[in-house]
Amino acid sequence: MLKKIIMLIIALLMLVSCGESVDPALTPEEQEAVTLENAVRKALFNYHEDGYKDGECEGVGFVIMGQADVDGNTHVYTINMYGVYDRINDAMCKIDGHSCIPMVVVLDKKLRLVEVKEPVDGEGYMESVFNLFPEEYRTRIFDLSIEDYTTISAMEAACISEYLEKKGLEMVIKQ
Repeated sequence: MLKKIIMLIIALLMLVSCGESVDPALTPEEQEAVTLENAVRKALFNYHEDGYKDGECEGVGFVIMGQADVDGNTHVYTINMYGVYDRINDAMCKIDGHSCIPMVVVLDKKLRLVEVKEPVDGEGYMESVFNLFPEEYRTRIFDLSIEDYTTISAMEAACISEYLEKKGLEMVIKQ
């Protein structure tokens, strides 16, 4: 019960993070990347949009473990979750996506996406994590905490909640 209450509180807090805040003094391009977190969110949505089946809506959740300036670009070290959702029996259900994959989001000085790097699947996974991530983040990647998982999952669910709210729908979200 306590876990459900904590997840609900986190989801409500994260709901704001899926929304767009707009400063009218900025160009449309600048408005989309006002903060590092918004730039990472946009990058992860864009990176995943063609790799999964179509659904009614999508959500992304992530934690930023840290960042570093590398060759004039900002490397943002994340663990993220992505989901495609569709209506099934009066619920919004995750029909495709992934859970808790470490990725490096590379942004330029204006927080525009340069590239997203992820570890290779299978046999080369461990080596590619070592190549992509500084030592200080590897334990967090290999031993994902309940707190990180809860935050990531709640952020993804908050995106779906925001979509449902905009549509005026009340549905259970099933991850």
